[in-house]
Amino acid sequence: MKGIATSGFKALGVKIAPEIIEALATEALGSPQLMQSLCLNLCLEKNRRNEQVLETKTEVSDAELRAALERTTHQTDYSRTVEKLHTGAKERGTQRKEFELIDETKGDVYRAILLALIQNPPRLSFDYDEVMDRIREVCKEAPPVGSSVQLALKQMDGIAKDIKKDTPVLEWDDDKLEVTNPYFMFYLRSSQKVDQIYKGKSGMV
Repeated sequence: MKGIATSGFKALGVKIAPEIIEALATEALGSPQLMQSLCLNLCLEKNRRNEQVLETKTEVSDAELRAALERTTHQTDYSRTVEKLHTGAKERGTQRKEFELIDETKGDVYRAILLALIQNPPRLSFDYDEVMDRIREVCKEAPPVGSSVQLALKQMDGIAKDIKKDTPVLEWDDDKLEVTNPYFMFYLRSSQKVDQIYKGKSGMV
């Protein structure tokens, strides 16, 4: 992944710090196409569109890196999928328990799972214990119990298959969660969708 960035930036005469290239490679999650898009959007963010002679390093601020990541999410829209996974399966007669979360929101087991998935480091594969560890990290107090998490993951698997049967964005097989599409994980991490859903439901501006 880092080779894609190194050769591409070099062709434009742009020098980027190794730690920025490392950050892009981490977010690309093994996808060469995603890595190329990230590099392109970082160049657009820095207004580097044509080959140039540049002797000094191009500085990239945290804000510029975040802007490049978010710009890249506009190329693939998984907003509907995120909304459906966040809502979860319909239930009758019972109100879901809500949890105090580290992003200063409250949410049910589905929101806790999505927040757990977007924590660092980015991953595409998690066993059950890893999912539970991440959920504990995003909950300020007692997290959802294991049986609740397992049921929610099973239902999320069904939701993903209902949306796209042949190529669901994630799969759960009772002890392992696989995010099968790196673009979906990237969108989940780098877009503002999870935050926007909460604000929309709570009436926040």
